[in-house]
Amino acid sequence: MTAERTILKDAASPRLHMLHQLERKLLWLSAWMVHHANHIRPNRDGLKVGGHQASCASAVSIMAALYFEILRPQDRVAVKPHAGPVFHAINYLFGRQSREKLATLREFGGIQPYPSRVKDGAEVDFSTGSVGLGVALTTFGSLVQDYVRLHGLGRPEIPPGRHVAIVGDAEPADLAQQLATAFTELRPSPSVLIEPPPMIATSIEIVDVRTKQQSAVAMLFRGPARGDRQRFATALMTGVASGLGGRFFESLRSRQSLAYSVFVSASTLGRAGMISAYIACAPERELEAREGLLHEFAMLRNEPVTVEELERARTYAIGMHALRQESAGAQLGDMVDAWMSGDGLAELTDEVRQLRTVTAADVQQVVQQWIDPDRRVEAIVRGVAKD
Repeated sequence: MTAERTILKDAASPRLHMLHQLERKLLWLSAWMVHHANHIRPNRDGLKVGGHQASCASAVSIMAALYFEILRPQDRVAVKPHAGPVFHAINYLFGRQSREKLATLREFGGIQPYPSRVKDGAEVDFSTGSVGLGVALTTFGSLVQDYVRLHGLGRPEIPPGRHVAIVGDAEPADLAQQLATAFTELRPSPSVLIEPPPMIATSIEIVDVRTKQQSAVAMLFRGPARGDRQRFATALMTGVASGLGGRFFESLRSRQSLAYSVFVSASTLGRAGMISAYIACAPERELEAREGLLHEFAMLRNEPVTVEELERARTYAIGMHALRQESAGAQLGDMVDAWMSGDGLAELTDEVRQLRTVTAADVQQVVQQWIDPDRRVEAIVRGVAKD
């Protein structure tokens, strides 16, 4: 804190008292905006508008201090997305926002819940519609400012500004302790093992006719369960078959023009798994599409995939695994699956290693063992061919 701002350290300071009063006004105005949007403004469809009142309340103190005491004209601020109503309240107190506009939060053409330079005007320094974007923008802005100043590209009479990012934060250890305290009464219940369903003896076909000019065929085969190491080879098999550069796509769509879309996927549970194939086609080519799909599986059964196909599928699978680690929700889902359906949390660190050990022979064995055309469930949504 600079010397001219030490007034904030004096609890008896009239200026600090004034800041507290401004803080209370910001809290009331931001809460009123959200309340008005949800409970006072006419709502034709009855859907909740929302508005993040709690996030606004947690930000009013720091934003009051920043905007009414700390910031200088050359400083720039990235307001956290959920504190947008506080930002609009600040502009209202500065005379840069009208009372009528405050009543349009999350209304079409109204003020935005997340600060936006395009929709809210030049008073917004950084658009922060995506959570976390403000930290990156202010860091990059600060680096650019330093580059311009150090290379003599700017106007020397303009002093450098500070870049401030307002974000939500918490200590990981504190959060972990709160969670541990909240869930102390949870106890795992005794597990009941369910036997895997018996394998069907013959194929089953289910047909639903629709008045549409497209047919869709889904083939379902039994597959490896989660505890079966073959699930990694199965994942790479689906990668070889599916995708824009996949074998099935190139053959059935690009070369034969049989399909609008085609893909193969796999799902695993604790005691059973499933491999599914889907193809969408013109109704008059349904039989060709089905036979083409079975033919592609036969080729995978009879000959190993190429080195290029295997490595492309492996790279894709490992890359998708890495992307999943960027999502907290995906990580939580993986942890639940590993705990409830797998071998425990230790398996989460083993997936990439297992994918790297899969060979072309492993992929071929998956098709030979699980893709039995005489023991499949086939669901068809049958369209109507053009006259």
